[in-house]
Amino acid sequence: MVRRLLVVLLAGLGLPLLLPTVHADAAPPLLGGPRTAAAGCADVTIYGLRGSAQIDQTDPPMFGFQAAGVARELGDRLEADGLSVAFEGIAYSAPPAYSTDVALVGAHSGASQLMAAMRRTIQRCPESRLVPIGYSQGAAAVHFALSALERPTLGNAGVANAAAADATAAAILIADPLRRHDDGVPVLMDLGGNAPGEGLRADAATRVPASFAGRVLSVCAVGDTVCSHVSDSTDFTVHTSAYVPESARRPITGWAAQEMGA
Repeated sequence: MVRRLLVVLLAGLGLPLLLPTVHADAAPPLLGGPRTAAAGCADVTIYGLRGSAQIDQTDPPMFGFQAAGVARELGDRLEADGLSVAFEGIAYSAPPAYSTDVALVGAHSGASQLMAAMRRTIQRCPESRLVPIGYSQGAAAVHFALSALERPTLGNAGVANAAAADATAAAILIADPLRRHDDGVPVLMDLGGNAPGEGLRADAATRVPASFAGRVLSVCAVGDTVCSHVSDSTDFTVHTSAYVPESARRPITGWAAQEMGA
């Protein structure tokens, strides 16, 4: 499907944003209002996966600053629509990125822990909807997890993975080092204009399964050398700062809330 892009001005940053418009033939909202949840179950569970070496000083805990800001704002929007929301930070190692290979090992570990958490939630609360959010190494972990959830697996694990995949209402990849323009499934949102480069480790990327079409957002700011690697620059200022302001979070949470019918 060819996506039309609408240029929007990011308030407060003075940066143009490429925001995907909604098509008449898009999938129907996954959330249509409050559900009758089982005791102790939230309508929506939001998972957070922090970036390399980020420490736990956020609310919700273990999310990292970038993912936490998006998660909290999205949670507020969903709660305002009458939905109950739970937050779960994935306490994976998120090792310092001394090399991209080390970061990839951490991302695979994070993916495994995220998948286990999603399976636990959906087995206990089958009506819940799941929203994983990852930043940097955490975004790579979410990316790997989405690919693995749809991978053919025998037995109960395969059934549980399929249920978790079906329950995923939206997934947000912030500054994903595995970002690829030719993937075709994630909706690409570029902050500050056009971020033309591939992710720093796009060569290691697994494709996001087509079954997630319309449910995955990949966000990258112009000048972020991790998700738009166009030079060998070691300046990570944009990577660490571009996704924190409210004016940058707003279009991200707006997309997710719209996709979820909130």
